Parts: sequence; C-alpha cells; structure tokens
Amino acid sequence: MSFQSKSVLIAAAALSVAAGAHAAVGFNADANVELDTTNTSAKKITAVGPEATAANNSFGQGGRVEVNLAGKSTSGDNFVAGRATLIAGKGGAASTDDMWVQFGSSKADLKLGRFEGADLYATGRDTVLNRAGSGVYATNTLRGRTSSAHAAATVNMGGGASLEVGIIETKDTTAGTVKGIRPVVSFGAGPASVRLGFESGKKSNGTTWDSLSGFGATAGLKAGPGALNVNMASGKQKQAAGDLKRSAFAANYTVDMGPWVFFESAKNTVGSAASEKITTFGAGYQLPLFGVNGASITPALSSSKATNAGVGSNKSDTSLRLRVNYGFSAF
Repeated sequence: MSFQSKSVLIAAAALSVAAGAHAAVGFNADANVELDTTNTSAKKITAVGPEATAANNSFGQGGRVEVNLAGKSTSGDNFVAGRATLIAGKGGAASTDDMWVQFGSSKADLKLGRFEGADLYATGRDTVLNRAGSGVYATNTLRGRTSSAHAAATVNMGGGASLEVGIIETKDTTAGTVKGIRPVVSFGAGPASVRLGFESGKKSNGTTWDSLSGFGATAGLKAGPGALNVNMASGKQKQAAGDLKRSAFAANYTVDMGPWVFFESAKNTVGSAASEKITTFGAGYQLPLFGVNGASITPALSSSKATNAGVGSNKSDTSLRLRVNYGFSAF
C-alpha cells in the first residue's frame, strides 16, 4: 500500500471516530488580498572568464487573494483539525497552499497532507527578499508544502519543549525526487525560543541518487516593541560534479506595524571551485492604511550581491516593493 493510501485511510478513520463522539466543534474562515508593485534592477552574468553582465531589470505588479478554511473538533483531550488555503493569483491561476488533517491530543499528534514543517530559518516580514547568485540554503529542502507525500508527528515533552519528526517524498517533473526525514526540537521559555533540527535524505535527477544532509538552528527573542531572530544553516549534497556545500547566517528584527531589518551572509561551494558568496540586506516599514482594521501598506527594499556566481545568475539585485494588504473575515 502506498504512503498516500495509508494517509487517506488513517485520516478517514480519525474523522469517523470524531464524528461518532460528542465533540466540541470550532470552524472559522478568513481571507486577505495582497498586491505587490515591484521594481527590480539587476545585473545578470552572461559569460565565463572575463565577467560580462547585462541589465536584467523589470517592473510589474503581482498579487493574490488567499482564503483560509479551518476547523477543529475536540472530544476530551483528543482532537481532529483540518485546514485548507486556497489561492487565486492576479494572473488568473488558482492553486492550493495548505491542505492538511491533524489528529491527536495535547501530548502527541500526527499531521498529514500539504503543509510546512517547523521553520528553522525565520526571516521576519520578508516583504521583498530577492537574492543574487544561485540561492541560499535554509534547512528547508525537506520542510514540505508539497503535493506528494508528507507526514509529521509531534510530541510535546513538557516544559515548553516539543519534538517534530517529518517524513516526506517530493516528486517534481524537472528537479526529480527528494525524500527523507526532518526532526526538529523546539524550546520556549517566556520571551525566548530556540529550534534545532536537521534533515537527511536523497535527491534523484531521474537516473541517479545523491545523498543530502543539513543542520539548522534559529533563536528568537522578544526585545522592545519587536522580535529579534538569529539563524544559521549548513548543508551538503553529494553530486557527480563535486560535493555541494552550503552555509548561511542571518539576523532580523521585526516590529508589527513598524520596521523590519534583515541581514544575511551565505556561501556555496562545489568541489574545489572558488566559493560563491552572497550578501543580502533587506528593510521595510509596515504602516496602517487609513486606520482600517486589517489593512496595511508596506514599502520595502532588498539589496543583494554575489561573487563567483555562475552564468545565468544575477551578480547583483536591488528591488523596491510596495505591498498593500487587507485581511478580513470571510463569514
């Protein structure tokens, strides 16, 4: 029996148990509309050797409407919960962001479906965060939100500590298949929180398998009117062209209806080649819109530079964005 079939049977059994019990039921629905107007000025690397670059600039508008449906039923200390997030894009496309069922108790639970695991690389209000180069590793290769198979078991150990163990298999027609395990331990005490985790698995391009592994940690602290987050990540993937080693460090400070600042330094190395280094800075300020509840406007910018990046990558990227967001109850 396949992973997906087992997931459906388990979920159906849990829902039938909940339906047969005298359960307290809670349901809510909310939505938000988000519109981004973005201008990007970048330099794209077009040749090997004596570096040649070309302008890679753009101006455009994107956005989406997000509708969230969520429900939870309880029977004593046990519960069954579900959530669906439906997306209508400005370009006319519709998609599903989250779609999951979760069941268990206050001590342990199991989540199945389309969702993301615990975040090991918190970036704050990343209104715009366009990076130059080939990308940054954030211990999220096996984090989730895939249309394939994903399950995560969480155990609450008491004292503000919990353990989440995710198992995932992602199938992609262009990137191949990625599968593996991702345990994350979380601690929380007063204004401070810490998460530590690693991921271990395999990645296939359709003909061969490469092993991959990574470690990440994030620490958060409520400081003054906002929250400070510090992240680190380190990963490795074996491949024919030489092992790919990636690392990153980032910090941000975020205030609700206020400023956001972000700094990141990352490095990617393939075999014995010179390391690609990426430095990124971001900043923004969220403001209430006409004092309307749930409405905000956020001007933001990001600036990123890469050295020793490959052909086709951006050597630099400077982006300005104005985001308008309005959240409201669907009914």
